Amino acid sequence: ARYLTEKLRVPVFILSDFLAEGYDQALRLVGRRHDVVAIIVEDEAEKILRLLKENNGCLPYNDKSSPEEIYAFFHISKKTFKMTTGKLFKLHKILFTQTGIQLVQK
Repeated sequence: ARYLTEKLRVPVFILSDFLAEGYDQALRLVGRRHDVVAIIVEDEAEKILRLLKENNGCLPYNDKSSPEEIYAFFHISKKTFKMTTGKLFKLHKILFTQTGIQLVQK
């Protein structure tokens, strides 16, 4: 019964996209009592949009880019890249240019 009264410090794994706001105080509180490991989860479309925003809205990758180039930058296959950029294009989120892909300005 001794172990029930001891304060256990356990690892806590949190998987999230962390897009919402206001969670940081709760994470700090949990972090005081436990070892917190936060793992960011994002789908391919979110990743491509994030990378476009981080690179001034343009990236030099398109369907003519090699599979190795695409994987080195995005960590996804060329097939997944083409399917995802096609979906983003249909949703009017990106444009295809001669030099790559571009974020649509709202």
